Amino acid sequence: IHRQLIDCIRSKDTEALIEAIETGGVDVNCMDDVGQTLLNWASAFGTLEMVEFLCEKGADVNKGQRSSSLHYASCFGRPLIAKVLLKHGANPDLRDEDGKTPLDKARERPEEGHREVAAILQSPGEWMTSSIRNDPNDENSEPRGDPEMAPVYLKFFLPVFCKTFQSTMLSSVRRSSLGKSSYNHLID
Repeated sequence: IHRQLIDCIRSKDTEALIEAIETGGVDVNCMDDVGQTLLNWASAFGTLEMVEFLCEKGADVNKGQRSSSLHYASCFGRPLIAKVLLKHGANPDLRDEDGKTPLDKARERPEEGHREVAAILQSPGEWMTSSIRNDPNDENSEPRGDPEMAPVYLKFFLPVFCKTFQSTMLSSVRRSSLGKSSYNHLID
């Protein structure tokens, strides 16, 4: 990586970084001498716009010799960047060179940003590949299920679920939960 690109990131000069990549033909997945990518640097020190730009340009969100970009966002307590990385396919289960996940890294520090990242990473599916999930407010999305079938399914499956649940109970629990008269009726 060219030193000037890292300087652009560290000084939060988003326009200079974008211009350098657009005009300089820089590979967005190139690494510096210690195995960090531009996205790793931007996730730690850059702006949200830099991270979005690099992701849109095809930066590999899971690349990095020592840690992924999500590890860097977690380590530096950057919740908005963590969300963008997850949206672009960051793997929250990747382990860094010390065997730690991004959630582990976020939990190492007590500051607000770190707590926010930890909360995001405790249910990362909420942020991951949101373009695939159905948005109930999106008029172009397909309807989810047939509302007229709900009572049919309920009528059919509820007894099956209840019977399965009861059969997994210990007999003493089943007797006390059903009451004596119900239990005697079942035995007869």
